[in-house]
Amino acid sequence: MKQETDKHLFVKETKLKLLKDTTEIIEKDAVKFVQTIKCKIDDLLGNFIKQLQIIQDEQDLNIQADVQFLNDFKRTLAHWIEGTKVIRKYGTETQFFIHSKTMIGQINENITQLGKRFIPDIDTHFSFNKHYVLTQVTDIKDIGTAIVKTTTSEDRTKDLFNLSRKIGIKAVDFEGIAVKHLRNIFIQDADIKCGVSIGDNYAIVGADSN
Repeated sequence: MKQETDKHLFVKETKLKLLKDTTEIIEKDAVKFVQTIKCKIDDLLGNFIKQLQIIQDEQDLNIQADVQFLNDFKRTLAHWIEGTKVIRKYGTETQFFIHSKTMIGQINENITQLGKRFIPDIDTHFSFNKHYVLTQVTDIKDIGTAIVKTTTSEDRTKDLFNLSRKIGIKAVDFEGIAVKHLRNIFIQDADIKCGVSIGDNYAIVGADSN
């Protein structure tokens, strides 16, 4: 009996170790799974920021070119305004006429360029269109489930019970039992609905579930 008990104990201790090892493996797998997702998201974020910077740089160049054009036009107007003041004050009518024609021609050219550049004038707006899969992450309740599956193993206690019987120790064993109806028994005011007598020492009774 001691040998059979030792065998049974060894099996149970082995199961404990296997359970511990399996749990550690699943935990490491879960950590690795999450880390992989984190790395992937970090890579995607890095790529997105690079693309966003490229778009910003392109738009910045366009706007900077417009700003430069408007500053040049502003300086041109200031030049013609000051020149007009001086010629009107100190120049002759002929000089003022030539100056006016030249000024109008230059400003007309600038206005033509301005029309080509700003008609239509374009406003650029940025927005963040989040990937629909990633938006669902905030609604996820867990990263997965630990599946527990039980299977019937070999009856390792059978030999132990057999040895017990040989030395006169009888364990309760209902294997191969058959039920035969003998009679009905009515017990007044009791909740018992059914019952089964097993030999002289055991009885199984059923009560109202309510």
